[in-house]
Amino acid sequence: MKISSDILEEKNTSLKGLSRTTIVVLLAVIIVVAGIGYYYLTLPPPTPVAKKICIAFDVGGRGDKSFCDMAWAGATKAVQDFGVNISEFTPENIPEMTDALRTLSTKGYDLIVCIGFLWGDPLAAVADDYNGTGGKPLQRYAGIDTWTPSKSNVLNVEFRENEGCALVGALAAAISESGVIGNVLGMEGTTLWKFEIGYKFGAQWYENKTGKHVTVRYSYTGSFTDIALGRETAISMMEENADVIFAAAGGCGIGALKAVAEAGQAGQLPYAIGVDADQDWMYPGRIIASMQKRVDVGVYTAIKKVVDGTFDSDVSGLGGILNLGISDGAIQASDLASFDELLADPLSRQGIETATGMNASEVRQIYKSMRDSIPQAVWDAIDELKSKILSGEVVVPVPTSDTIAALRARYG
Repeated sequence: MKISSDILEEKNTSLKGLSRTTIVVLLAVIIVVAGIGYYYLTLPPPTPVAKKICIAFDVGGRGDKSFCDMAWAGATKAVQDFGVNISEFTPENIPEMTDALRTLSTKGYDLIVCIGFLWGDPLAAVADDYNGTGGKPLQRYAGIDTWTPSKSNVLNVEFRENEGCALVGALAAAISESGVIGNVLGMEGTTLWKFEIGYKFGAQWYENKTGKHVTVRYSYTGSFTDIALGRETAISMMEENADVIFAAAGGCGIGALKAVAEAGQAGQLPYAIGVDADQDWMYPGRIIASMQKRVDVGVYTAIKKVVDGTFDSDVSGLGGILNLGISDGAIQASDLASFDELLADPLSRQGIETATGMNASEVRQIYKSMRDSIPQAVWDAIDELKSKILSGEVVVPVPTSDTIAALRARYG
């Protein structure tokens, strides 16, 4: 560090009257302070402490190849992109969920992501006790498919599943030869109503467009985990001539997919329609499409808001709502591009090959041949419906407890 000669001379008015010894001491202090400042300025910025995130699944848990597995995919992507630390929790049963959430809220997580609408009541019961007001600790929550808009520490992540279900409903109506299509559903509630009515809406839209009459059979199994029940439900629908079946029941829906796969040969009716994740690979040539609900996008976005510091402002006041649909890339009907995206991930590709016992390129070729066998006019119709939803020309209804009865009367 260079000191000006003017400072060394006693000509500076600020140093008049000071002894040379005092000046030397002051210079020494200046040099030390400057050195300390330089040291800290040249240090690399401190590494931020990794955020602690808990993913709280519903009673189904991971391994459903659908809703919960998609949530976990979003969390693992957040680990890769943001370096967060992820823990997971799966309750044994529904009655324990409220107490479990209360316990999780004492663990010091930066965010607890509650996966599934079953967490709605526990969040409503617990969130206010951890909202950071009146000396209370602050715990941030994100609820996937929950509805607690009055909580200032909860981000409710909603999806416009009705939009995607309309697309696959129209597809089912278009490719059915019997004129009967089915919908195997999980536990009845506001979220699953969107799957039910959206599917019926799409079928009726295609009926109105072409004059082809289609009957929709639907059944709530009351389960997201009972594979045998899903299989039995799908078999019953096929016995009533349903030749396209949409399985919207999480792990229970895997049984429905299996039943359809057992009932025919690759590239032939009956066909199944998967849900949430891209399930088209599971039974090659048997699943014509999947209604992709990108739960991973919702989980990832919620974690990102905590990492970048925007979470609190987004949920301040009456709470936050993140609403995701086709326009956000969070809802879609699967196609070859999404299938290729799945195969591009080495772990997914390996998992597909292990599960099917086939080479991934062979699975892709079977899938492509099945899709290519469908007349282009069908795919054009689905694209037309998608465009009209995006433009607002077509509005797919969102059922509520006040409207579900009337919508069922209208759409069958």
